[in-house]
Amino acid sequence: MNLPRQLLSSGYRTPSDNAHYPQGLLSCLYQLKTKIPVDFDLVAHADERKLALTHLASLSENDVVVYDRGYFSYAMLYEHRKQGIHPIFRMKSKASSAVDKFIASSETDKVVQILPSKESKIGLRAKYPEASCQPIPLRVVKYTVAGTTYILGTTLLDQQRYTIENLSNVYHSRWGVEELYKISKQLMRIEDFHGKSERGVKQELYAHFILITLTRIFSNHSEDGFNTKSSADATQPIK
Repeated sequence: MNLPRQLLSSGYRTPSDNAHYPQGLLSCLYQLKTKIPVDFDLVAHADERKLALTHLASLSENDVVVYDRGYFSYAMLYEHRKQGIHPIFRMKSKASSAVDKFIASSETDKVVQILPSKESKIGLRAKYPEASCQPIPLRVVKYTVAGTTYILGTTLLDQQRYTIENLSNVYHSRWGVEELYKISKQLMRIEDFHGKSERGVKQELYAHFILITLTRIFSNHSEDGFNTKSSADATQPIK
């Protein structure tokens, strides 16, 4: 996202030499059912995976996080497993040889073993000295919706308890995030900052997400009241 030019002094960079405004990476952890933001941060780097891992501190063991394409890696999988948090990744081809074999096969639900690439092992051992770079089990599923084939990877390994339909429904519920983006960019004009420092910009972002949270709380309350009334009306005898 574009930021005030003054943030160049705080380590934020322009995307090109010809660009005027520096950019920052904004990431938000979003509760899919309530549509309420849980955690967010603005940083000067562009590493989405690194930033996503900071959100895990806001979660509890056995929570489930849904990721779109581009987030999967051995390090991401390792960190989630270490903290007991279950990811659901949308997988891309060439994510790993085991996943590529599954994509090319006729199978639709399988547990594969994920190993780090040779190139990533050095960085992994530096960041996670306790890691032995052993295979990590990942369940991969395949299904098609409206002509598009989706490949998901997750640590929810129980095929009976967590069906492909369950995983598909959870993944596609992430489109609720698009509503947050729509509100942010079109209604509240998130890039029109008044603050000219990193602290000032982050304060405005906090206010922005507080407004979204309050709006969702009131909306959820109204929807619950409407659904309760509708259910009660539906049970009234016909006179």
